[in-house]
Amino acid sequence: MRMSLIRSSYFPDPLPEIGEHEIEFAVYPHTGNWTNARSTRCGYEFNNRLEAFYDDPHEGILGDVMTTVEVEPENIIIAAIKRAEDDDSIILRMYETNGVETVGNVKISLFAETVVETDLLEQPVGDIVKIQNGVFSSVFKPYEIKTFKVK
Repeated sequence: MRMSLIRSSYFPDPLPEIGEHEIEFAVYPHTGNWTNARSTRCGYEFNNRLEAFYDDPHEGILGDVMTTVEVEPENIIIAAIKRAEDDDSIILRMYETNGVETVGNVKISLFAETVVETDLLEQPVGDIVKIQNGVFSSVFKPYEIKTFKVK
């Protein structure tokens, strides 16, 4: 096994390796091929760890535990959840990881009524879809990135 961790060329930076470097890596042994082993998802989870934020106890309408967005099957990964640039909608960006066409089912437990597929600039590119029982579906082509605006 071999791993190159620091680039050592001198162009465009004539002093590329000066300073302190912190590097983390993981070894993920598995059987079978990389898609069956969920390698992409494991790598994504390693590189994007959850951060916990604590608050003082207070009254509220939500329970102690809540799932905001779920997506199935596992080869669809949520890459971003953020507020839209031009209104109070929520933007969901996700992608397919295994190189196979897949129907992604997205379950939203927010107070949402409609969803529309957008481009990366959040401009609508598809029809408005009704959310049925908190779920909407979309077909993902191999390795496709999709963005949705949820109102």
